Amino acid sequence: MEKSTAKEAIAELLYIDRFSERALCLIWIIFAKNYGEFLNIDLKYWAHENLLEYLKTINSRQLNNLRTGLKSMTAIPESKFNWVFNNNRQAIWFIHEIQRHRPQAEISYSRFPQYLTGRSACIALFDYLTENIDIGEKNELLSSVEAAWNEHNLLDQKFAWLNEGNTSERREFFSDWISSPNRLGASSKRIFTSHEKILMLLDEQRYTPERKTILAEKLRTAWNQKQRRKNKNQFNLLLSDTTTRDLKTLAQKYKISQTEIVEILIYSEARDNHHINTRLKYLEAIRNPQEP
Repeated sequence: MEKSTAKEAIAELLYIDRFSERALCLIWIIFAKNYGEFLNIDLKYWAHENLLEYLKTINSRQLNNLRTGLKSMTAIPESKFNWVFNNNRQAIWFIHEIQRHRPQAEISYSRFPQYLTGRSACIALFDYLTENIDIGEKNELLSSVEAAWNEHNLLDQKFAWLNEGNTSERREFFSDWISSPNRLGASSKRIFTSHEKILMLLDEQRYTPERKTILAEKLRTAWNQKQRRKNKNQFNLLLSDTTTRDLKTLAQKYKISQTEIVEILIYSEARDNHHINTRLKYLEAIRNPQEP
């Protein structure tokens, strides 16, 4: 039996127009929740003939439940999920956020197929947890989850500096700082191999936006203090009143310290060699005007 024929037979058995990857992922979640062996099986590599044979072995009640779920799934078009990316962090966040709205529709991540990840996991999870609500409620719920994710991403920007410059040093600092007993109280230090791992840890804590903002401010302050202590070559600059006012204005505008403003300007000039060179040429032209 060819794959196309097997897919048609599956669609006919399940009372759906077409057997798609989306349908496969929803079946995958249902099987994994009810049958432990499917937690560690990658159904994307299962032959369609094998899936068809398995569907024929389940009892009529299970088959009818599967048909009902797949029918309600088609209510929301995939275009409504354009903001969902192929991101495992988002899939984990998705579970908590949808269950926050629908606590009665519970599924543990430990009962979630490990090979179903990213965007496919998010869409299949939404389909699974909204099986018994009408199209209006589905659309309203999806809009609420999208708005929550957008707000979540805005808060992520407060930690973006951890993924700049010497990232290994910054992640090491974050690991030491967050492992302090008066913060997460971790029994052992955690190692972060990527910025996403840091964001996932913050997701786990389920912080309110206000709490997360305070945490971000304290973290940045601690980092700045560490950098100042590390810098043994500090010296004082005598600036004019006008320059001092401009420096203070820039620091307030960008919400960083005056020291950081000076460091950014020096780094930029050392890299580009533009403003100082232009200024010196201008002064030279004033001092030594060429004869007409």
